[in-house]
This record gives sequence, structure tokens and C-alpha cells, in this order.
Amino acid sequence: MSRSLTSRERSVLVALLTHGVADPPVPEERRRKWVSRVPAIQAGPRCGCGTCPSIALLPEPQRPGDPILLHGSTDGAGLLVSIDDDQPSYLELYPTGGQAFSEFPPPEALSFC
Repeated sequence: MSRSLTSRERSVLVALLTHGVADPPVPEERRRKWVSRVPAIQAGPRCGCGTCPSIALLPEPQRPGDPILLHGSTDGAGLLVSIDDDQPSYLELYPTGGQAFSEFPPPEALSFC
């Protein structure tokens, strides 16, 4: 089961791919490569926890391994995108203050530090 990313999901994904904090840092060339793949990415299954809008990203990576994680945050939540086999594979929002989120925040509400 897949669907197109919503405009909000797409804009948050691009913001995280472009500005998300990684340890170790990721070269800009690699980030641009990931962003160039966004138009072909579909939304897969949604997290079933009931408190977040997190989604799998399709197509799934061919060789999942140690992911690269790009982090961001917003009021009451952290966000991350997982990169496996050089392919974005999961877009996650995890509440940090007990608040439930039905959708991702607008990209202008994200911070990257």
C-alpha cells in the first residue's frame, strides 16, 4: 500500500534532507542526491502508535544496513529521516512532551541544531 506524499510530508522531508543534523556530518553533494530522489518517493505504512504521523518511505532500500540519521526538532517533538543504502527510508516525528501529532509541522517550524 503506497500513496503520494502530501505537500507537508514532502516539504518536511526536503527540509530534513537539506538541513538535518548528522553525526558525522554529511557532504552537501550527498544531500542534493537524496533531495533529487524525493519526487519518486511514495509514502508507505504509517506508524500505528496513534501519537505521530511517522511513515515508511518507498521504494524500500535494496540493502538496509546502518542508517544515516538526519535530525531536527519542533515544539514538543523531534524529527528524523533515516537513510538506508543511500535511499530515504523512514520519516519520523517522535513526541517529547506527551502531546499527540496528527500531521508533521510546517517546515518553517523546524529547527536544526
